[in-house]
Amino acid sequence: ARNKMMHEQEGLQYVVPLAGQHFQQLLLTVAGLYKEDPLDLGLAEAYWTAADSGLVGMDSRHTPAKQIALYKFVRLAGDLLMPSLFVPYVAMLAGLADSPASSVHCFNLLKMNANGSNVSLDHFFSSLQQYYTNLRLDPAPGGP
Repeated sequence: ARNKMMHEQEGLQYVVPLAGQHFQQLLLTVAGLYKEDPLDLGLAEAYWTAADSGLVGMDSRHTPAKQIALYKFVRLAGDLLMPSLFVPYVAMLAGLADSPASSVHCFNLLKMNANGSNVSLDHFFSSLQQYYTNLRLDPAPGGP
């Protein structure tokens, strides 16, 4: 009701979003925030915590709580991902991996998600293998 009133005050038509669109917009907003760094602020590098880097001996107790919460958000969102949110989630990961240093951390995240997650390198490569196998089985159009 409050959103509808705010839209009407601004002279805008309020459209009730479908279920799941809010989360999709959140993912796309995070992707846009971290993608490309024209001011060279290093936002993508600041996002990743020391704990996710896999470095032995790194102490995550000194990592800011905000940084840990953001990292947990990305991990949990990937674990509980609905198929309709796959593209926005991958767009968010691409935004977070927009620099050479942050792309290494994103790679480690995808490598760690190997146990049954839809967002992992194992799942990606098995999907490519399945796609390749299906292409080989399908007869070529107009062929013998």
